[in-house]
Amino acid sequence: MKKRKIQRIAFLQDYRNRPESLVDEIPEVAELGYHEVTVAAVIGHEAAVEEVAGRAAEYGLEVSTFTGFMKYAYQHLAEHPEQKAVFSKDADHEELGNLPAVWGCPYNRVFQKRYMDFLERLGGIPNLTEVWVNDEAYFGRDVDLIACYCRTCQEDWDGEFGGRIPMPPFRNLDEKTRLVTWRFRRWNDVHGKMKTALNRDHRVRAVFQSGPHPFWDINPWVCGMDIDGMVEAIDGLAVDAYYTCVLPSVGSGLFTPPETFLSECCRFLQGFTLGDDKVSVMLGQGMSHPEFHRPLDERDGWWQAVVPPALGVDRVTAYTYRLQRVSPMHRTFQEAFRLDPYFERTEPVVSVAVVDSLETQCHDESLPARGRENWRMNRMFSTGQMAAHFGLSHGYLPSSKLVPKYLDRYPVVVLPNASCLSAGQRDALLAYVREGGTLVAMGETATRDELGRPLNGSFLCEAFGISSCTPAGGTRIFQAVADHEAFNNLPWPDERTAWDPWKGRNRPVLGLDLAVEVETEGETDVLAVYEEEGSPTSRPAMTLKRFGRGNGVFVAGIPSRWVDQRPEGTTVLSFSRQVVAQLILSLVGDRLPVVAKGFPPRVPLQDVRPLDIRWKPTMEIMPSVGEDLILVTVPSYFREPGAFRIEARLPDGKHCAGVRELVSDQPLEDVRQHEKAVEIDVNLTTEDFLKVYALFLASV
Repeated sequence: MKKRKIQRIAFLQDYRNRPESLVDEIPEVAELGYHEVTVAAVIGHEAAVEEVAGRAAEYGLEVSTFTGFMKYAYQHLAEHPEQKAVFSKDADHEELGNLPAVWGCPYNRVFQKRYMDFLERLGGIPNLTEVWVNDEAYFGRDVDLIACYCRTCQEDWDGEFGGRIPMPPFRNLDEKTRLVTWRFRRWNDVHGKMKTALNRDHRVRAVFQSGPHPFWDINPWVCGMDIDGMVEAIDGLAVDAYYTCVLPSVGSGLFTPPETFLSECCRFLQGFTLGDDKVSVMLGQGMSHPEFHRPLDERDGWWQAVVPPALGVDRVTAYTYRLQRVSPMHRTFQEAFRLDPYFERTEPVVSVAVVDSLETQCHDESLPARGRENWRMNRMFSTGQMAAHFGLSHGYLPSSKLVPKYLDRYPVVVLPNASCLSAGQRDALLAYVREGGTLVAMGETATRDELGRPLNGSFLCEAFGISSCTPAGGTRIFQAVADHEAFNNLPWPDERTAWDPWKGRNRPVLGLDLAVEVETEGETDVLAVYEEEGSPTSRPAMTLKRFGRGNGVFVAGIPSRWVDQRPEGTTVLSFSRQVVAQLILSLVGDRLPVVAKGFPPRVPLQDVRPLDIRWKPTMEIMPSVGEDLILVTVPSYFREPGAFRIEARLPDGKHCAGVRELVSDQPLEDVRQHEKAVEIDVNLTTEDFLKVYALFLASV
């Protein structure tokens, strides 16, 4: 197990142009248990950072800084418009001074040197250990707003390839591929230069500080960011997850409850910083404004302090210390520090790794540039939510990490409409299944290589027994044709409940979005088929193939939460997510160290309105396991009452010596221990917002 040290960081920033006042807060944050301070560093004001760093050293605190490069240079760019980034729609604009205020071009030699010299000066501060670089930058906002087409970039392209930088619509696949690859390479290289500049005096980590848009909202080839490649060039990744203000701008409200934006960003961060030498940083939300959809309260302090380490993010702060100090979350954020020693003894359990396919996002021409229909939101995130809603701990795995070193960590790997896979990725996935892994493919899968060129289908045939896979589009309804436990315990209503006097037919279905038509061959079990007008067809919707020591599961679309019925135009619930989750549990449940039983719990709303399509689970399960401790973190975001059970597998030679709920700091009396497992009840009331169960292990 990797040694963990949870680092609590006080983010010091002044909003009255008095940065010298920050030094007065050093004794306060040291006494409250913080390990580090970070301070906003501005070009030309390095002395303020040095003063804070010197005072922090007196109190044994580490020091990091927060910096902007492409952003925050508005006055400089007004004086030097030739250093501006130019979007594709303005590529022929002659007078850059007339363009609206935009960010600087990171490849302009003068603008770049200005920032690199600044980083080198910061790197000379003796006790500086980390710098967050290029705050919230990205390099394209939409298909007609791609950067950069400034004179510098045009000359660089012409020198390497000849001619002008292409832009959408592209003449052919090769032209797009050349541009995408070039933009990624330049972006990664310039961030590598930032790391070099910082490290001329002593070791200083370079961590990219991202906003949410490149994570969730904008297709990577549009925003110009290969996140995993960039992290390989530097030391880590940070993100700000401000969940009470995120709904209108990211994913069009798909993060509901909105607090799940925090947990999903943590999972995403952790997936992109898997290397032993990489760090992840969570900038939680310390402020709320009247324009946000609710103010912060005491619950938020607990969630923002506990959820990141529960999911493996060990460097945690809130934006910013002064803002959080005037919020009710301030006290509870710090109160939660007492749980850190427990999390440091464990590492998070990821039972289901959902693949983030960079190749598909860049080279599947059917995908939009941004918005709620983009690949990450509509495929990857939907699949992660399927796992979370049925108690399967999940994470996100970059497609560049589809190699044995990483694949072997996960009992289940899911390809959510990963249409583009390289030969190396396909070979690694086949080896993963042969050695005992369970691979789940959803929707169009491996029909093209990493550059979008058609494939012959041999991977699908070997892994899943699928001989053809053709996009059909839209949503399809399916039904079981096999007696399998995946279809057990679905909450089908009686006929009277399933008829709505306002809407008419209201019976739930099993639905798949982004459906494909497939054919099977060989020893492949067909578990479900599409239906038409209520009758089964011969077209497979869900299959299972035993392959080597593992399993290949093919689902002919993305499992949906609801389905729009035709011709009525009404919307009904879909239970397909529960079916797929139960299928996964039937295949690997006995290998998981922690299993939730009876999850999600039934809540009062479901008794009153059992067929309301808007309901979804509002609590999460986050297990982590160590040599002598098992933790189960259960945040409840909507304060719904409900009950379920947790079963934890006992390692050989261990027994459970006791269970304690750490938020209330109370022992649990009803602990049922069997030969190889221990079981506890989780009972949530309307007063509960977070429980953390510690199961202490001892030698037999």
